[in-house]
Amino acid sequence: MRDLRGFTYELEPLQRMREWAVRELRLELAKQHADAAALRTQIGQLQAIVAQMATEDAQQRAAAVGVHIDQLRVTHHYAAHIAEQLHTAQHKLIVVEAEADRLTAALHQQQKFLDGLADHREEAVKAFGHLQEKASMVEADDAWLRTTHWRSAA
Repeated sequence: MRDLRGFTYELEPLQRMREWAVRELRLELAKQHADAAALRTQIGQLQAIVAQMATEDAQQRAAAVGVHIDQLRVTHHYAAHIAEQLHTAQHKLIVVEAEADRLTAALHQQQKFLDGLADHREEAVKAFGHLQEKASMVEADDAWLRTTHWRSAA
């Protein structure tokens, strides 16, 4: 590895800011994924309730058991409430997934920019190394010329 003493990367503050932005985007994306998982669980539970209600309704119809109208009304209100909750949860899931997609795209864009900065920094380190080598060679040549001059003078 080269000696990087004296090397300063002018875009270091920008690189740090972008790294912080990537970190924030990753945190937001993780939150969106957690929210989506919670909504999927809720949707699964609501769908199970709807399926159970449909099974119970089919069993009552097959048994030809008389149902009191008030009980039927309450059951239908409950079914409508569950259907509304299911619809709301599905809509929220669509919104959360769209936000996660937006965050993923922004994260990829930021990461691509960071990769470009890393490549630029590597090139700057190489250029710095070449300058150091050149200065070292010039210094060695000067030292050799001085010793040669003193030898010829003696």
